[in-house]
Amino acid sequence: MKLNSKSINYNVQTVDELVSLDGLEGDTVVVTDENRGGVFVYREDNVGTNNEGTIFNGWTRQYEGAVNVKWFGAKDTRITGNESYDSYTNIYNALQFIESINGGSLYFPSGTYKCSQTLYFGGNTGIDEPIKLFGDGHQMDFGNSDGGSRLIFTGTTGFLIGLNVDSSGVGQSLFARLTIEDLILLGTGEPTTNELDITCIKGYRSRPTLSRVTIGNFSNGITFGGTGYYGSDYSDLNNYTNIRFGNIYGNHCMKLSGADNSTIQGIYIEGCDCSTGIEIVS
Repeated sequence: MKLNSKSINYNVQTVDELVSLDGLEGDTVVVTDENRGGVFVYREDNVGTNNEGTIFNGWTRQYEGAVNVKWFGAKDTRITGNESYDSYTNIYNALQFIESINGGSLYFPSGTYKCSQTLYFGGNTGIDEPIKLFGDGHQMDFGNSDGGSRLIFTGTTGFLIGLNVDSSGVGQSLFARLTIEDLILLGTGEPTTNELDITCIKGYRSRPTLSRVTIGNFSNGITFGGTGYYGSDYSDLNNYTNIRFGNIYGNHCMKLSGADNSTIQGIYIEGCDCSTGIEIVS
């Protein structure tokens, strides 16, 4: 179907319907889908580009502020029919877009999103631009609540978030610049019954900011430092405020190597069976 130039508020229900339209420069279409919908304007400069979230072969999303992970197809697994859906590719595509516009924020609306692979920031292959991940809240009773914005790592080894490290956890040469706020980060491990060797956040020579974050069901919560490009390294200028740990069953909830000039306050540990709560290594 071909639209008239600069038609206003032509409505379609889905992104697939949008893509089927032959637009002209300036045409405007409203997609009414509650997850991927929005206002799109046809831009000839973007013909041939499809990033699965903000540009669909010329149709260009109009927005201000944060990018919504649902725009890129991430699905809430609490909804019937989505229970096993893996949102890794959708999250990755959203992060790639944010990097292409020199950084920004990625919003996770209230819900549960499963992720089967590590999300890398910094390093030689990760996101180099400043990124903020945030949601609609982090409070939960471990194992008893579906509230807030939950990102669940379904991998059976490795880590959910890698900051300036490779897949083996070895430090790389570039800094990661990551802020996480109002999110619940969960693994699928459990003490004694399913003790997977999984870590929530593994970092090297990075300066993250975490605020109002819950971490649970991992062998280790946060691990910074170790060896890599710069040899044995430190993790100065970290900022951790109001962090909750639960069901951590391995070595530690938090281990920082050389946390000079860092802020660590409001740390809550409950129901953990790890060797150490917080460990600071000089």
